[in-house]
Amino acid sequence: SGEPEGFAQAAVFAIEALGRLEDGGVMLDGLTLDIAGVARSVEDYETVVTGIGGALPEGVQLVATAITPAAVDDYGWTGSRDGGEVTITGYVPSLDDRTQVTALAEQLFEGATLSADIRVASGGPKMDWLGGIKFAMGQLAQLRTGTVVLGDRTYAIKGEATDSDAFVMLSEALARKLPASLELDTADVNAPAVSPYTLAMERTSGGVEIVGFAPSSDERKAIVDYAREQFGIGKVQADIGFASGAPDGLVDAAAGAMRASARLAG
Repeated sequence: SGEPEGFAQAAVFAIEALGRLEDGGVMLDGLTLDIAGVARSVEDYETVVTGIGGALPEGVQLVATAITPAAVDDYGWTGSRDGGEVTITGYVPSLDDRTQVTALAEQLFEGATLSADIRVASGGPKMDWLGGIKFAMGQLAQLRTGTVVLGDRTYAIKGEATDSDAFVMLSEALARKLPASLELDTADVNAPAVSPYTLAMERTSGGVEIVGFAPSSDERKAIVDYAREQFGIGKVQADIGFASGAPDGLVDAAAGAMRASARLAG
């Protein structure tokens, strides 16, 4: 006798919570419930820490900090984007990490339709997993379409950059040592497609101005180097962005055009 109102419902909840633990125990002191142990599965962990059935019995205070998430073998994280639709799925080590990832995704993809299925589990790679996710999401934000994938210390990215500046930033970041102990598995990032594909050259009294697109840094460098051979190193002003969809033989065509324009007075 003397139990507080709602104690019976709290006891039922405690029993159900115990059934979702692989190892551990529960203690109900009045309406304060302490749970400690290892969850049987990712779903069981989610259910216990959020309240079985979606809500705790009225008046019950749940202390769930001692619950260890279940381990999973296929620990990974994937982000994909198709224009205004973004999907992120995978695992994080804690509820706090999930909150951080969700908040960052909402910030990076503001205005997009965001679908997030982020589960809490143990068994992740021995690395700065949260830092790896933040890096990958930052790169995903610079893709118009594509995917980024984190594995056991591995990172893969594929897609089309949002614009020329994003393509440059992605290329430079992937050329450096990756953060969070990540190792680059595959990288296939294309500059944004444009049509019509243009490259314009204008002779001026000071030299030559080149404006337009090139498919990569190698082609851009080849065009600029050839212009410097024809007109002088200090007389070339180049505003060449990056875009995919270049016609075949772009560099050769540009070289031919520059040879012809070099014979003109203006």
